[in-house]
Amino acid sequence: LLLSDMELGQYSISNIEGLENFRERGRGCYGAVYEVRVNGVPCIAKRIHNILLGREGEVAVSREEKEAIIAKFREECLTLSKLRHPNIVQFMGVHFGKDEGDITLIMESVHMDLE
Repeated sequence: LLLSDMELGQYSISNIEGLENFRERGRGCYGAVYEVRVNGVPCIAKRIHNILLGREGEVAVSREEKEAIIAKFREECLTLSKLRHPNIVQFMGVHFGKDEGDITLIMESVHMDLE
């Protein structure tokens, strides 16, 4: 385990409902956010796109780029785990999948339109 994985391990969530049959709420260049439930509570899950991690046999980036993307995502998780402010979406935890880089960031679900 990397140091950040050990640090993030204390925030590990294993019981996530809807992670496999998720409803996408939005997407960006590196990942997408989905509606999930953790212990019955509505939450948002953020994941890196499969193609960037080489899941499903497709790889769009080099090994070095993949490692940099995963490291940046881990850093985002660690940073959010330390922040508490009413204007920042609340960090709930992380879920570690079986594959390398399969990390899901779990945050509170906020119901508002930012447009």
